Order: sequence, then structure tokens, then C-alpha cells
Amino acid sequence: MTVGMASTSTTTTTTTSASASASASTSASPSASTSVSAPPSPSPPRQIYSDQQMEQYLSWLRMGDLAATKAAVQADALATLTRLQRRTMAKIPYGNLALHYSPRPRPRPSQSQSPTQTPIQLPGIDTGAGLGLTLDPDALYTKLVERRLGGYCMENNTFFGVVLRSLGYRLYPTGARVSNISVAAGDPGEFGGWTHMINLVSIDGRKYLVDVGFGRQGTCSPSPLEPGHIMTNVPTSQTTLEYRPIASFSDPSQKVWVLQIRDSPDHAWKSAYCLTEVEFLPQDFQVMNYYTSTSRISHFTYRLMLLKLVLSDDDDDDDNSNNDDAPVGYLILDGNELRRRSLGRKEIVDVYHSEESRIRGMAEWFDIRLQPEEIAGIRGMVTELRAGGN
Repeated sequence: MTVGMASTSTTTTTTTSASASASASTSASPSASTSVSAPPSPSPPRQIYSDQQMEQYLSWLRMGDLAATKAAVQADALATLTRLQRRTMAKIPYGNLALHYSPRPRPRPSQSQSPTQTPIQLPGIDTGAGLGLTLDPDALYTKLVERRLGGYCMENNTFFGVVLRSLGYRLYPTGARVSNISVAAGDPGEFGGWTHMINLVSIDGRKYLVDVGFGRQGTCSPSPLEPGHIMTNVPTSQTTLEYRPIASFSDPSQKVWVLQIRDSPDHAWKSAYCLTEVEFLPQDFQVMNYYTSTSRISHFTYRLMLLKLVLSDDDDDDDNSNNDDAPVGYLILDGNELRRRSLGRKEIVDVYHSEESRIRGMAEWFDIRLQPEEIAGIRGMVTELRAGGN
């Protein structure tokens, strides 16, 4: 299996010297102005996690130790990637708690304050970047693995990309436009701006869409970038990919990959998001992340949610279990309602009517334990549950 990290390069060109240019002006020889290619620049280093961090994470996933997992990657990269993706989605919830359960930040320094004043550090919050959620890999490790707070797409997929790179996978991140139908707004055939992140992983010359941060309308297995390949996620939902233009394009020769979803084989397909194969850089995600985590029209800022994948072996304590980790459903906290979708059935597990009851529910069902200052952060927000309210 070919999973080694590929290097990228940037080629620049330089013109001939000033004297050669002057000489060229007195002669008609076209060769005098020929550009010379400079040696390829080395690709910028990409962060990986330390062996200690990887050992801790893999132990939490019950994947075995780091050496065993790397050996599994070399033996069967796709099967190991599938197992890693599913177990990650079962352990790290997709959600936006840090936007609601965080200590309130201080106001930005005024002109009368020292310009070198260091902003306060909040869990999962990058106060130096306008209160957007941080995408720093080490901060994400603390938040997602050590604190187990969960995160949304750019957090979870940034983290998972570093994990895969640390295991020797070849990958790069790219952006996606979420379908209006996925956010219940606007024309269902249209797509919004670049607000979602996914990873594209290459194995034996094939690219796979890998997404651990989109909720139940996404994928829970690596999906080959091939049109018409139907995959079952959790019973009975399915996904497939189309390669086509979208209605908003003024030039229909442009094409993107469109992830299609349906709840069962007898339902119609609907679009979840569309993606490009162009690599997005960290500075692209800084812009996307700032908007998504701060805009008043982003549903992440006014709606509290948590979701995790449920696997068939969630109660299996065998660290070396060789079962298929079959997905069976999702556990979803949407505002004050806890729902479970399992084997094609839907049920309401609980409805919370106060912050105290919801906090207990998050500890019981998601293994999330908030600190007092985080709990206090939701007071006065639209997502706060007040005793006796809805």
C-alpha cells in the first residue's frame, strides 16, 4: 500500500542578468531572454503529533500501540483508515460546545491599553483572532483528546489530518460548499460559500474523501472519488458522489464533486455538499473558520449541537477486537432534545428543561464534563436553557 507523505514543490522563474538583457536589446536573438527554472523549493513542513500523543490517542481508540497501528497501515491502509475514521467519530463528537460553554472573553484592548497586552486564553478559543475557534493542532489535541469536548468540521478534520499524517498517510485538506438543503435555507439546489473542510487521502493512486466533521449527512467511511459509487453509512442511509457543475456556475464546463445522500434506497438523492480537489492552505481555513464561528447568520453561533457515531462494538472492551466496527446509528443532542437514530429507527431519548439536566446528559451520553467557568459562559445566550423553559 502506498501511503507515504508526498512532497509538494513550488517552481519559480528568474530572468537573465541585467547585462544579458542589455545585450539582448542590441541583438535579435530570442535565446537571450530565455527564462531559467529555479530548483524546486521544498514543501513547507506539516505538523505531526509526538509519539506520546499518538500512543495516548490510539489507546483511547483501542487501536493498539503506535507500532502496531503503523504496521496495520502498511499491511492494509484502507481498512486501517476505515477503522480509524469510525472510531474517531465514535469518540470525538461533532459539535460546537466551545461557542456556547466558554468563559466570556474580555473586551479587546482599547487605544488607552498597552498594545502588547496578551489576550486571555479560553478553552478552544483563539482570542487573538477575533474570538474564532482555534485550529492549532496542539490546542485541538488538548480539546478533543484530553478534554473530550468535541469540535466542528474544521477542528475535527484538522486534528484527524495531523493524526493520519503522523501515521504516514498521504493527504491534503480542501474546502466544500454546503448545500442549502443541509442547513434548511434557500434554494435546495444551491450551495453556500466555502464553510466546510474535508481531507483527501491517497492510497495506491486513488483519492478518498475522508470527513469526520459533518454529522449524520456525511460519510463514516473513506469514499473513493469515483462517480456513482454507492456506499452505506449507517443502516439504511447511503451516499454517492457525482462529478458535475452546480447551478450557480456561470461556466458549465466547471465541475466539482457533489456528495449525494439519501436516508434509504427508496428515497430520492439530495445534495450534502460539493468539493474541489484543489488543496486549501491554512490561511484559507483561517478565513473560513472565522466566519463560521463568529457570524450571526452561521447556525453554529445560535444553535447548540452534538453528534457522535454509534458502533456495533461500543460495549466491547477488547482492545484488539478484530470486528468490523460496523456503524449502527447516531446519538444527537440538538438544543434541548437528545435523539438516537439506530438501525433505521428514530427515538427521542430525553428532553432537557434546564442547564443542570443538559449538563448531566452530556456527561452521561457524550462523556463531556464541563468546568464551572465553562458552564457559566452560556448564561444570557440564546442557547441557554432556563429552568421551567423549553
